Amino acid sequence: MAKELTVQVVDEHSFEGLDYVLGAVSNALTKEYLPLIQKAKAVLIDNSSAFRLQDDVPLVVPEINGEDALVHHGIISNPKLFYDYCVNGNCANPSLI
Repeated sequence: MAKELTVQVVDEHSFEGLDYVLGAVSNALTKEYLPLIQKAKAVLIDNSSAFRLQDDVPLVVPEINGEDALVHHGIISNPKLFYDYCVNGNCANPSLI
């Protein structure tokens, strides 16, 4: 059965009351929304590459360094390409990476 969903435009109040925001938008939108997310005291789990290489943004692979997710400044990056590569069967032995 189809379920009706409501889509809303992001504004300065969109992230209020949230603990976590799962981000899967462009780098430009990630950079635009991060201050709003941080202002709302939520944590962005970011799937873009906008902040992936910043020294103060933890790049977390749960099976390898999951504890790094506890040390953040409102944003946690995930290595999307790593997961895509291994999940799609192209990674010979992910436990060795």
